Amino acid sequence: MQTTSCRLVGHVDAVTSAAAPTAPKTATLGESHHLLAALASRPGRVLQRETLLREVWQTDWEGNLRLVEAHMSNLRRKLLAAGLSSPEIRTVRGVGYRLVA
Repeated sequence: MQTTSCRLVGHVDAVTSAAAPTAPKTATLGESHHLLAALASRPGRVLQRETLLREVWQTDWEGNLRLVEAHMSNLRRKLLAAGLSSPEIRTVRGVGYRLVA
């Protein structure tokens, strides 16, 4: 039986293709792939928004916290479009996000 993180990582190509079928792959792979990879690299652990900003966008400017939220919403939508019925990315209110292990 595959864990949720393995199933999510396995959907990265489908996620990026479903997101924007006419856009070049490099344009869609970026943030979604890196955001998913950051979560999948530590399943079950809560990743703070600030940590995701540093890892995915190489910035620590806290004015960008809404950027993380917007891209997380897009990632969840892409996962659903790729056929994953219930993306197990949980919001930990006031802290960040975690991938259910």
